[in-house]
Amino acid sequence: MQDDLFQLVKSLTRSEKRHITLHASTHRKEAQHLLLFRAIEKQKVYDEKPLRELLREKGYSEHFSVAKSYLHRLIMKVLRSYHSEMSQNIKVAELLRDVEILKSKGLLDQAEKALNRAAVIAETNHLHNHMMQVNHWRRDLLHSSSTIDRSSEELDRRYEELYREAKWIINEMELVNSSRRAFDLLAIVPPLHSRQEADELERKMPERIVSGEIPPGASYIAVANLLYTRINYLSTIYELREHYRCCQEFLSFVRNSPWLDPRSTNHLTLGLNALLENLLLRSRYAEANEVLEEFRTVAFSDALRTDPSLQAQVIVRYMEQRLEIDAGIGETATAVRRIPEFMAEMERLKGILIEPQFLGLRYHIGITYFSAGEFRKALAWMEPLLSFGSGDRSSHWEWSYSLVRITQLLIHYELGDEDLLEYLLKSYYRFLANCKQPFRIEQVFLRFLRRVLRLRDQRDLPNVLEELAGELRELHRDPFEVRMSVPFVLAWAESKIEKKNLADILRRNAERAADADI
Repeated sequence: MQDDLFQLVKSLTRSEKRHITLHASTHRKEAQHLLLFRAIEKQKVYDEKPLRELLREKGYSEHFSVAKSYLHRLIMKVLRSYHSEMSQNIKVAELLRDVEILKSKGLLDQAEKALNRAAVIAETNHLHNHMMQVNHWRRDLLHSSSTIDRSSEELDRRYEELYREAKWIINEMELVNSSRRAFDLLAIVPPLHSRQEADELERKMPERIVSGEIPPGASYIAVANLLYTRINYLSTIYELREHYRCCQEFLSFVRNSPWLDPRSTNHLTLGLNALLENLLLRSRYAEANEVLEEFRTVAFSDALRTDPSLQAQVIVRYMEQRLEIDAGIGETATAVRRIPEFMAEMERLKGILIEPQFLGLRYHIGITYFSAGEFRKALAWMEPLLSFGSGDRSSHWEWSYSLVRITQLLIHYELGDEDLLEYLLKSYYRFLANCKQPFRIEQVFLRFLRRVLRLRDQRDLPNVLEELAGELRELHRDPFEVRMSVPFVLAWAESKIEKKNLADILRRNAERAADADI
């Protein structure tokens, strides 16, 4: 187990280290401990022996453990001061400490002013724990003020205000807790396959999430949490029309909020991303294109620069959706031209994100190459993704793993790799055998490939393709199957039947979808 002081020093930012150095250098006793601080800072692995020898050489009179304890307290003292201007939690805590000191001196009016400042910060930032402490001190000051010159009517009024605030805090916490319970439940729900499964999930969800009812007077954070949790719930049960309305409500709420800080910007990206997913599932590419432009503006805005990791994730998501829209409307040549730029951006972001966060973008690059007929390049992007699948469908990627397998089989079919297809089919069947409940498109597509590989007369191929297209059109009307790339595989089958380029079929189907809300 690593040393606490070593871990604390290694966690410090460059700015925090500079602040500690400046503070300690102005105090003679604390300046002595800078020697130990700098020595620990230079160590890559904690080693106590050279630290003890260094202090002994410099004539430290204190015991080593005492010096370490003092330095730890010093660092925490400086960090509290350093972060007091940035952390709303620390600001409230310090104001509440002022309240206690002022009250102990009998300066009740000043204590009340400090408490009011703390209340404003706590309520604005939805710090529920501090809000309860504020209420505690309000009650305490009321008891103290009842012994001085205040009328009974005024005290009654103040107590009524206190009761209303306490009730508001309780309602607020219940609302936030409903969202938390719903998120915890949605996190473990595997992809649903039927309306019956969706109804079972509804019975487990908190009523507020199902109804979407927003209580009057709820705070920004509570409402934002409720609406976004409801968005995730509606997405999980594939209620796409209601999901669309909820996305619009959430975005309208965020855009009209008085908050102009990173939290509201983060909410804006979440809402735009959810709306884009909805529009792409319904093949509403024209509207998706407009939303994507706003998403791009936010992704590269200064508002997200304070959180490089979040900005990197949003930029990667933008690139995914850009390629998905281009491929969806048959603009594959345009999408292919974007890939070198996107690859350079991926390389730049590798120092910020980990590899699994690039999986979706890699998949869409593979799909882009497939749509353009560059099957070898598509295969080079798809096959490395297979190492991330495990088959139990307990996460988003393990579910998406099947999309990669289907695309891999399509690529090898196009390349004429019949012997390899036989092997891959057996492997895929073993994969599905470990799944609790396969999607119908998986069964339909594998049955099609098995029939094709056993055809004795290739003149029967058009009939087999027609049957596949017919089954896919039926699945296209099932919201629980659409996510499994049904529109893309259907377009591929139609391109084979009509002997046209896949890009042309995608473009035609996108134009048809613009006239019919799927």
